[in-house]
Amino acid sequence: MSSVNTIIELGYCLGEDEQDKLKSILDLLFNISDKEIQIYDAYTYSKQSNFAPLVYEELRQVNACESRADYWSE
Repeated sequence: MSSVNTIIELGYCLGEDEQDKLKSILDLLFNISDKEIQIYDAYTYSKQSNFAPLVYEELRQVNACESRADYWSE
């Protein structure tokens, strides 16, 4: 999972049929083969990814900074 070029985290669980449809659409629109696509649920991705913890930490810092800015702007 360390060579992923694009990550799209879906907020809901996709069944196998929906995953197959999504893969077909990505192949049709972007010429991405089925072999190049792996769909993970958010929990599995966060546990297996090499860089997910870094992304989540950066988002946490951005949210904390925005919260402080909101506090001072009131």
